[in-house]
Amino acid sequence: MLGQADDNAIEGATDPDEVYDLLVTRTKDRWTFSFRDGKGRSGTLTLALPKTISIFEVDPRRGSALYKERKLTANAAGDGLFRATSGANQKITPVLHGRRNACTSAEQFTQWTLLLHGPADTNTLCGTLDSAAQ
Repeated sequence: MLGQADDNAIEGATDPDEVYDLLVTRTKDRWTFSFRDGKGRSGTLTLALPKTISIFEVDPRRGSALYKERKLTANAAGDGLFRATSGANQKITPVLHGRRNACTSAEQFTQWTLLLHGPADTNTLCGTLDSAAQ
């Protein structure tokens, strides 16, 4: 994701696409995010599940819907498209965004953001969760 103040380059990414296919798989102790662009290039980011999760909820006073976030942060491990944004002190933080009441269920989380941050670079990927379409 680039803003108006950014130049049109992402550190470590050559000719990045605007849209990527994403498949997320989970094993007992990790999530793997597998990306593929329209040119057939691919890369994975792996998050070893941390022992804690950050939970944020706020009442925006625009009705009864709470805004909710769930965040996990761990060291980033990546390959392919993400080789340059992995390594020493690089972190990965998936953020799930949702709304509704205080009772939490998976259907309430409709958006995601994936932050790659650290000394090598900072990148933001975002999208819609499948649960939003159901």
